[in-house]
Amino acid sequence: MKGEALTHTQLALGFAVFGSATPISQIIGRSFPTFIGSLGRMLIAALLLAPLLIGQRQAFRGLSRRELASLGLITVFGMVGFTLFLLYGLSLTTGVAASVIMATTPAMTAVGAWLFFHEALTKLKVAALVLAFAGVAVVNGSQYGQGGIGNWTSIVFGGLLVFGAVCCQALYTLAGKPAGEQLSPVQITGVTSAAAAVLFVPLALFQVGGFDASQVETSGLVALLWWGAGTLALGTLFMYSGMQTASGLIASAFTGVMPVSALVLSYVLLGEPFRWIHVLGFAVVVASIVVVAYANERQPSS
Repeated sequence: MKGEALTHTQLALGFAVFGSATPISQIIGRSFPTFIGSLGRMLIAALLLAPLLIGQRQAFRGLSRRELASLGLITVFGMVGFTLFLLYGLSLTTGVAASVIMATTPAMTAVGAWLFFHEALTKLKVAALVLAFAGVAVVNGSQYGQGGIGNWTSIVFGGLLVFGAVCCQALYTLAGKPAGEQLSPVQITGVTSAAAAVLFVPLALFQVGGFDASQVETSGLVALLWWGAGTLALGTLFMYSGMQTASGLIASAFTGVMPVSALVLSYVLLGEPFRWIHVLGFAVVVASIVVVAYANERQPSS
């Protein structure tokens, strides 16, 4: 029982930490130029995980081309693409809307598995997809007319960018399968964070000239530290420690903690107004997560 409680705690903490990335990203976007903030995130995560990688460096020897390609895809889509889509999206839309959109990740991962790996797209998964987009439509539709049509257009475009982050996250999950045969999730996160930092360096250099670091408030610095150390490094450690001993259904069910964390923190950290229509849309999207989890549990192993 104690072991089960520890597993559940690790999963809850891991997904809650990951969920905090959505509202934190908006704070980062207000405090830092996009590429400089992104570089800071990757450097912090890479430095924090470096001692583990050095101690386990034997695991990186003899990686196949397929596994190296997998790491490359994770770096480009899961680290660079995800970060940029989320930052730019949150500069245009609200944290609440972004939280609901990010909750469609399990459904989009199922679609990606169908497109790229020819896994069965069952009726349950189709139902989950419909629920996911219905929930997003409810939340985004509720903002129509607020601040004028131009503002709503901006919110919709921002939502599409956040959806780009969802697609990158789904590709991250699917592309990580080959690398996961040889490396642990922590090893993958550490090495791809370092690789992404290298890619962000030349981009960040273009923004250094117009950036005054003395103008960054303490809240921005704390947010950047958490964005790298928490949402990338610690979140990975917590979540995958729990997943090692949890059943697939339990682990899938706990993914619902992630959007709950993102939604609640959007109210707390960003000061966004609470509306009951948000709860309705959010509940519909969370229902899609439950349906995907149930569908995955019923699906026979290949």
